Amino acid sequence: MSGWTEVCLDEELVSGRAQIIDLERPGGRGPRRQAMVVRLPNGEIRAYHNLCKHLPVPLDSFRDRVLADDKSHFLCRTHGACFQLSDGMCFEGPCQGASLDAIAVRLHNGKIEIQDTP
Repeated sequence: MSGWTEVCLDEELVSGRAQIIDLERPGGRGPRRQAMVVRLPNGEIRAYHNLCKHLPVPLDSFRDRVLADDKSHFLCRTHGACFQLSDGMCFEGPCQGASLDAIAVRLHNGKIEIQDTP
């Protein structure tokens, strides 16, 4: 189906880890775009754009570390903003009250997929 991008097999995404994938750039140009996909402790899957809401920089500064050391939330390595895994809401830091941009996610034929709509 058009617009869905495969992330990984369902069993490959475990709680406490984030899968980061590159997304297409509109027209093949523009800044790098990434998605962060996580499995919550209750088994639900969430996906967000890897872009801080304080200033438009990747949470991990392209180092593949978007989770805090205790794995309980997303952490912007540049600004120190903390975002909940369940809804992307910033609960601490310079953009408190703002939310990461969510991406639709589904489980399809044993694979986790996200709907990339630039």
